[in-house]
Amino acid sequence: MGGNPTQIDLEDLLGLDLSQWRVAISTPALKVSNQGRELRNLALQDGQGLLLATTV
Repeated sequence: MGGNPTQIDLEDLLGLDLSQWRVAISTPALKVSNQGRELRNLALQDGQGLLLATTV
């Protein structure tokens, strides 16, 4: 595989209000907090991912 990192905005891509979601689990190499600012400008590389869970 391989390739350059991809920048994504989860709020825009998924149409979510990120204040109502938190990072439940992420791949070990992905360093991300539950701050909406980080989830709006997220860089993902091969094999990286996360699972969001609702806070309400």
